[in-house]
Amino acid sequence: EAFRDCYALTTVNLPEHLKEIGKAAFENCSNLSGTLTLPAGLTKIGALAFSACGKLKGNLTIPAGVTAIPAYAFSDCIELSGVTILGQVSQIGENAFFGCTKLTAVTLPNTLKTIENGAFFGCQNLTKITFPQTLLSIGEEAFMQCETLNQLLLPENLVTVGKEAFAYCYGISSLTIPKSVKIIGDYAFRELENLTKVTLPEGLKIIDRYAFFGCKKLEDVTVPKSV
Repeated sequence: EAFRDCYALTTVNLPEHLKEIGKAAFENCSNLSGTLTLPAGLTKIGALAFSACGKLKGNLTIPAGVTAIPAYAFSDCIELSGVTILGQVSQIGENAFFGCTKLTAVTLPNTLKTIENGAFFGCQNLTKITFPQTLLSIGEEAFMQCETLNQLLLPENLVTVGKEAFAYCYGISSLTIPKSVKIIGDYAFRELENLTKVTLPEGLKIIDRYAFFGCKKLEDVTVPKSV
């Protein structure tokens, strides 16, 4: 919490040898502005590190040495437009990019295994995201209210789609659930108003309550015998 609530702080230059940014280090530095450049040697980012830094702009690159993006790390950074995650990240934490309303593009690493609850909740301008084949789990509300998301290609090794994971993603018109998925959580694809076709695989075990509730244009779905 080294610089937490430093409301007048407008610029920060981080040294290249910096290895760790602690919990809530710059949280609520509401006037910290411009593009945030993280040191190439960085290995750890604390929870809430840059949460509510609402004037940070442009593209953010997570260095290759970072292995996890913790809870709320960049939540409510409402001016961020792009995120590139390099290298070794295996987990994107709960609400890590919650409320980044101007985020349009995200590049995920080939090491990613888990996207936690609410990670990209409310990223209203995110139109496309490409998931790596290493991804196993998408948590509850992970992409809820990503209203302009219109291309959704789920990875072949995905096992779990959490409750409300893609609820209110109005732009999605077709959806194929991979053969690896065993559970579709409650309300997972709720109110996908333009969804017309869903392909469900044999091997799927559970379609939870209201999984496709309110998909008013859905015309074509076959429920597999394995359910």
